Amino acid sequence: MQTTGILSLNGKPQAVLEPASGAVQRHPEASADASVGDATQRVMALLGAVVRIKITDGRVVVGTFHCVDKQQNVILTDTREFLPLQGSQRSDGKKKKGGKQADVQPAAPQDQDDDEKELWKTGPGRSLGMTLVPGKHIVYIKVRKPLRM
Repeated sequence: MQTTGILSLNGKPQAVLEPASGAVQRHPEASADASVGDATQRVMALLGAVVRIKITDGRVVVGTFHCVDKQQNVILTDTREFLPLQGSQRSDGKKKKGGKQADVQPAAPQDQDDDEKELWKTGPGRSLGMTLVPGKHIVYIKVRKPLRM
């Protein structure tokens, strides 16, 4: 499903991403100095895509990318949560700390297959519905099906 994306600043629309063309247009009510950078356009293009997010405690959530804010908090819809496998912690036995900037990357085909096989070992997962994932706890985000780029 392709979604019309709206970039807002303090609740006022600044730019609109048209799903058919992927073009970003300035909103009529936008501030005079508002501009949309290339990175922002790339993130807006991912709206509606199925993504997999790994969290610092090892859990993985899979859902439809709904929105992101400037603190890098992500909201997913139709989300399922998968628990980590036993013994899947880092090799040095330490947990990874949060606060690192999220790395958004399309998943390679073999990575998708490996990740899917790994997720099914943990069971069917738990349905969460709409979920907010705090940006400081995101280890990585993988895009399953990029809609347009």
